[in-house]
Amino acid sequence: MSKITIVDANKRQCDSWDQFVDNSLNGTIFHKRKFLEYHGDRFKNSERWLVVLKGEKVIGQINYAVITDLQGIKVALSPYGGSYGGVVLETLPTFSEANSIVSTLMEHFREYELGKIRVTHPISCCAPCSLDVLTFAMFQHGFKSVNRDISSVIRVDQSQIDEVTSSRARNMERKSNKAGVKIVSNAPLKDFWLPMQDTFARHASESTHTYSQLCNLQERFPGDIWADVAYLKQDPIAGVCYFKLNERVLSSFYFCQTSVGQQLQSLSALIMQGLRQAQNRGIYWVDFGTSSTNGIPGPNIFRFKESFSREGLFRETLEWSQT
Repeated sequence: MSKITIVDANKRQCDSWDQFVDNSLNGTIFHKRKFLEYHGDRFKNSERWLVVLKGEKVIGQINYAVITDLQGIKVALSPYGGSYGGVVLETLPTFSEANSIVSTLMEHFREYELGKIRVTHPISCCAPCSLDVLTFAMFQHGFKSVNRDISSVIRVDQSQIDEVTSSRARNMERKSNKAGVKIVSNAPLKDFWLPMQDTFARHASESTHTYSQLCNLQERFPGDIWADVAYLKQDPIAGVCYFKLNERVLSSFYFCQTSVGQQLQSLSALIMQGLRQAQNRGIYWVDFGTSSTNGIPGPNIFRFKESFSREGLFRETLEWSQT
């Protein structure tokens, strides 16, 4: 077997980085340079872009950023500025290949005197097959699972949406339609932002993205990031913002609604239409996002999402610490 090496990506490899992600087994929009560049100079002096070589051939990529924690320890984060990170692979590795990749990566981390590494790979439906062999190899090299959350998901490529969702979800959609709620796909972000602001104000929290950042991302990925909005007459009362993670998975990154939208079940109607559109687009899975935070379940969140699907997948974070 050709030797596995890991080196900093050269200019040619950086230029073709996103193309490799598109053609990979498990890459997502969050692994792309084009996505992470929306952060501007925030990570300019701390990020690294590495390629995994088998002989002379690129078979994998990983990017990470280095921070210094409160104890003064240098920590490598993958992802940083996105939801998923870790190693992006061209094809399914053997255990020997996975073990060599992780072993070589650990040599790199030790060379740069990194005391801790945190990695969150994409949820399993982002790839056409299981990559647990890579996780197993990481365990062999001292990584431990430090957090597991549940991402609520629904498969949309095998059956009609009305057949896989609950009667409760379908009833909520009918209630919204009867009330005269109209849904616009790929609506203006300025309209989406109105129920978005209302939602986060009611929960006294802040969104992951500012309005300008979300506009920036939509400009970068006009076909892959959009918002569907529910209107009562001319007023936006609910919205869902979608991120297409890759050709397999569509993620509903934001759910939001006003009090009026909540009374009329407009968010449920938005989701039902979004599921049908995902199916028409050839998507396999829709990811509703995590229903727990730091391992703590959100019962109301589970209850709402389970109107559409009871299926959940682990979103797992692994960590290695120098002892």
